[in-house]
Amino acid sequence: MAARTSKIKLGTGVLVLPLRNPVVTAKALGSLDVISGGRLVLGVAAGWYAREFDAVGVPSSSAGAFSSAIWTSSCVSGRKSASPQGRRVQPARGGHGAAHGPAPPAARADRGYVDAVLKRVATVGDGWLTYFYTPESFTKSWQKIHAFAKEAGRDPLAHLTNQLAIYVGRNREETEKDMRQWLSTEWDTAAWSESTIEHAIHGSAEQCIEQLRPT
Repeated sequence: MAARTSKIKLGTGVLVLPLRNPVVTAKALGSLDVISGGRLVLGVAAGWYAREFDAVGVPSSSAGAFSSAIWTSSCVSGRKSASPQGRRVQPARGGHGAAHGPAPPAARADRGYVDAVLKRVATVGDGWLTYFYTPESFTKSWQKIHAFAKEAGRDPLAHLTNQLAIYVGRNREETEKDMRQWLSTEWDTAAWSESTIEHAIHGSAEQCIEQLRPT
């Protein structure tokens, strides 16, 4: 896609970093950003879904640690930290780089739920990506991010995205059952978050448009 296009953005939504080798990930993403001419918008998160960590044999307690130093430093040392998989990262040449700067744009765009994550988004992120938020919940959380950013002396974020499930059919009654079944079996929402399947946009094209207007 990067080689055959020239305008569209390429992004992740989201990449759970602790599940992946940090050096290999940085190399791959840096290459993609260069190949696309700087069109990579990287959405990342620490992860919260325990089954994902169990599936790849990574302790969920490792969630969180990732640095853009792998893109910006000439040498990265692993003496003080271990990889998410529990193996120490050996000192290695860094500076893998991106197309238009040391790291891809929005390199720390988190999928945020709780205040601690929203604060991290506001203070070190370039954007915010969440999913399954109603317009009311999105607005409430964005106001928190804006306040955290202002407190830290930062400008508002450049990238704001709310991932929504959309199903266009004949009408809301016809699409209700299928939409709920799909969301409840194929997706997960954290019970302690604002994320909810009630955000779903579904119905006729006209009904979907009306539901999207507040977003």
